[in-house]
Amino acid sequence: MSTVSMRESVSYGLNLAGYFIGVVLASGLAFGVGGFLTAHNTGIINTVLSFVGFLFQLVGSVALLIGLAGALYKIIADGVRTGSLGVE
Repeated sequence: MSTVSMRESVSYGLNLAGYFIGVVLASGLAFGVGGFLTAHNTGIINTVLSFVGFLFQLVGSVALLIGLAGALYKIIADGVRTGSLGVE
């Protein structure tokens, strides 16, 4: 089994934290725009803006789920790769 240096683990953690921040900001922006469109509309286009807002919120939610699933996959794949390097 291979060992990972402290420098390598901190670097990996910072890169992963940056990825999480990017995913949360991007999905949060889409979700926030959707919430704004859904809540702040008046007049005849009320239904259209509500539907567009709903679509933005849906895209934001799906982007968050996909981003988190991708991060989980990367963590597992990198762990398996690092562990298998010591076997050779």
